[in-house]
Amino acid sequence: FPVTILKANPLSSVIATLKQHHFGFDVASQGELSQLMKYDISGKDILLTGPSKGENFLQLAYLHKVETIVVEGTEQLNKVAKLSQETGHYPGLLLRLQLSWPGEEKSLLGGSEITPFGVDETSAKQMLSIMKSMKNPFLGFHVFQWGNVLSVSKLKSIWKKIFEICRSLDPNFGVNIVTGK
Repeated sequence: FPVTILKANPLSSVIATLKQHHFGFDVASQGELSQLMKYDISGKDILLTGPSKGENFLQLAYLHKVETIVVEGTEQLNKVAKLSQETGHYPGLLLRLQLSWPGEEKSLLGGSEITPFGVDETSAKQMLSIMKSMKNPFLGFHVFQWGNVLSVSKLKSIWKKIFEICRSLDPNFGVNIVTGK
């Protein structure tokens, strides 16, 4: 489904219109999630993102039966695993990658260093190993790396590199895309 970023939009008519047209919502705060709950947005239509998922935020997400969570670190993964076991609700997980890019390229967030917005390749391998023992389905990777790239060939090379990294982390990644199944 198409996803829109909520960003604490206080306009109920906007939320209602997006709901009516079957949009999903990307929420990164407890306030945003609470706002959607007021408009009876289904947990299946919510993508929970953000590096600062505190205990209360995650508990509210589980109470609302959010079905997709982007995990941005080991601490978040541990919180999600605990809540899943406690509640019997097992949302699907996306693992957020924050990739380093050597050379002159800079990420959207500035610099070429790893930030709190995701994990590097080494941490991703460790987290995937933990995820294999969980009941939560692993849905894939979430990569938000570049902005203001206006060259199609540059985008193609970035996407190719991201695909290669994801495939090295999970050999089944993209099998359906490649084979068309």
